[in-house]
Amino acid sequence: MSRLSVSWPPTRPDQRPWLLLGALLLVTVPCAATPVQDGMSAGQDFLKGRFDTGKGIATNAVKPVQGTEMMTSQSGQPFSGAAICAGTSPAIPMLSVTGVGLPTGDIIGLKVDADMNLDNTVDASVSLSTPVSGVCANGYVACDPGTWNNCTYNMWTATSTSISTQNVSLAELVGCYCINDSCASTATQDRPSEVLSQIGAGVLSAVQQVNASFVMTRREVSASTVRFYGQDPNGCRPAGPNLQTFFGAPDQLPTAVSNEVTTQSSSPDSLYNLVFGAAVNADSQTTVQTCSINRSVTLQDVPLDQIIIPGIGGYSICGTDCVDLKTTVAYRRGGNCTWASDSASATLFRPDLLVSATLDFVGFDDFAQVFLSDGSGGETEIYNGLNVNSGGGHGACDGARYWNFYPGTDLMPYITANPTSEIRFRQALLYGGSGAGNATIRLRFDNQCKISPNEPINDGCQSIAQDPDCKLMEEDVDGVLTYLDYTPTGNITSPVTRTITSNACVADVTRPWWKISRKYRCKASSQYDFTDALHRTSVAQQTATSGGNFTEVHRAADGTWTSQDLGLGEPSELPAFGDCEQACKLRLPVADDRVALTGVVSPNRNQSSRYEYRYAVCDANNVCPQNPGEEILKPCQCLNEFGEAATIMQLMRQAGQDLICSP
Repeated sequence: MSRLSVSWPPTRPDQRPWLLLGALLLVTVPCAATPVQDGMSAGQDFLKGRFDTGKGIATNAVKPVQGTEMMTSQSGQPFSGAAICAGTSPAIPMLSVTGVGLPTGDIIGLKVDADMNLDNTVDASVSLSTPVSGVCANGYVACDPGTWNNCTYNMWTATSTSISTQNVSLAELVGCYCINDSCASTATQDRPSEVLSQIGAGVLSAVQQVNASFVMTRREVSASTVRFYGQDPNGCRPAGPNLQTFFGAPDQLPTAVSNEVTTQSSSPDSLYNLVFGAAVNADSQTTVQTCSINRSVTLQDVPLDQIIIPGIGGYSICGTDCVDLKTTVAYRRGGNCTWASDSASATLFRPDLLVSATLDFVGFDDFAQVFLSDGSGGETEIYNGLNVNSGGGHGACDGARYWNFYPGTDLMPYITANPTSEIRFRQALLYGGSGAGNATIRLRFDNQCKISPNEPINDGCQSIAQDPDCKLMEEDVDGVLTYLDYTPTGNITSPVTRTITSNACVADVTRPWWKISRKYRCKASSQYDFTDALHRTSVAQQTATSGGNFTEVHRAADGTWTSQDLGLGEPSELPAFGDCEQACKLRLPVADDRVALTGVVSPNRNQSSRYEYRYAVCDANNVCPQNPGEEILKPCQCLNEFGEAATIMQLMRQAGQDLICSP
C-alpha cells in the first residue's frame, strides 16, 4: 500500500499555499488611500520577497507561526506571531543525522541520535555498519559501494524510547532513489546536506508514528550533520485524554467527546460554553466594563495606649515611646526586722513592639529585694540588696539611712523566656525602726512609623464578578497579564515591594499583590436592533443606478426620516485587469536516480536523465523567471493545463483498476 508524504515548507519555489496565507494577508497588506494604482502597487510590493517563494513563506509565515522567528511589521518593528503553544522550548534538538560521503556517492558512518521525549537528552541512537546507497521516504537501501548489487532494503521503526531498522522488501519502501555511481548520481557530492535531511525526514516519520504531537520547528545543516529541532504542543494542553490515542482507536472518539461536553457544560468559563454562548448570544448587545482591586497600606505612630495600659501600682509616661512602672513602700515606723512590699503591673497589648525593659532604680531604707512575676504565679528575683551594709546580715535591721541604686538590669531575657500579656513586679522591704522603699522598671517601645494592622482592600470588581452575565476578559496583576481573551495566560506573579510614605515615615513594604485590574464583557439587557439599518440598505439597493447614484435615508432622533440623493462618481483610475495571472512553464533535466522494484530505473531507459517541470509567475515586465539549466516550454501567457491534469488523473484511475490486491 502506498502512502502520501507531504513536506512543509515546500521545497520548490513555485509551490504556493495561497489559501493558507489568505487570512494573514488580509491583516498585513498595507492600504493606500489614493490613487487606486498606488494601493495596488503597494500591495504587490509588500508581497514580493515575502510570500511569493517557498523560502519567503517559511521565513515570514511558517516559522513565525511556529514561534521560532519573530514577525516584522511594515515599519520594521518585530513582534511575536506564534500560534503554536510551545509546551517545550522550540530550541530543543529532537534529532541529528551524521554521515560521510564516499567518492562512489554512498554514505558511510551514518549515525542517528534522537531525543524521544524532548527533555534535551539523547534517548536513542542508531549507527549503521553498512553504506547507504539509496534513500527512501521511510527507509534506505544498502548495496555494495558504487553499485546496485547485493542490496538490502531497510525501514525505519521507532518506539517511545528507541529507534531501529527493519529488513523489508523493496515494495514496502516508499519514494526511493539512488545516490551512488550505479545511477550516475551526484546528489551526495552536490547536495550532501539535502541527502542527510531526507534521511532524517524518514526517521522523523517513524518517530511521529509513536509521538504524533511532535512538531519540527527548524533545521540546521552542515556538510556532514543535519539537526532537527522541535517541540511538543501537547505539553501545554489542559489535562485530559491524549488525542493521539484516538488515531488508533477512532471508535472511542464519540464517547470521549460526549464526556468532555458533559464536563465543560458545568463550567461557565469553559471553552465549550464560550463557543456555545457566542452562538446563542450572537444577537445580544454587550458592554465592556473595567474595574480594579486595590490594597491600601498606611504608616502610623502607634499610640502608647494601644500598646500598654496601667494595672496596679505606679505608672507614668516618660516619652512618646517610654513607660515607667513604679512601686512605693510608704514610710513606716516601729519595725523590728519587719517585711513590707508593694507591686506594680501593666497589661501589654503589643508585646511585639517592646524593645527594652530595665530595672532603672531601687531605693530603700533599710534593705530590699525586687521580684519579677513569670505570669503563672511564680517570681524571679532580679535584685537583692539585703547585704548592702558592711558587716553583713540583718543585725538589728536598722541601717539608719536611705540607699539609692541604679542597677540598669536588662529584663528582656526574663520577659521573652516567660511571654505573658502582663508585666508585674514586686519590691520587698526589710526595715528596723523606720523604713521606706521605691523601685522603677522602664519600658521602651518601637512604635514609630509602623504598618497599620488594618489594610483595607477596595474591591471594585466584586459586583461585576458576581454577575452571571459578565465574563472575565482580561486581568493584570501589578503589570503581569494573568488573563487574556477569556483564558488564563499561565503567567505567575511574584510578591511586589513598594516604598510607602506617610508624613515623616518611609518604609519598604512587600505584599503578594497591590493592584489587580480587570476587564469584563457583560451582556446588556437590550438586543441589537437592525431594523433601521436594513431599511436604509433596502432603499439604497432599490434606488442604485449603473452610474453610481443612489438615495440615502436617515432617521432623526424624533423618528422622522430624511433622504438625499448621492453619487459615487465614475472611477477614472481603476486599472485594467488581464484575464489571468501571466505564468510560464519550464523544465530542467536531472539525473534519473529513481528506484523501482526491478532496481535503478536509468539502465532500463534510453536516456539516463529525466525532466522536472515547474510553473512560475511572470514578473511585472512579463518575463519568465528562468533558473540556470532550465528550458522555457511555454512563455508568459494564460496557462491552461487542465487537459494534461485530467489525462494524468484518468491514467491513474485506469491503472488502479488493473491492480490486484492480495494479502
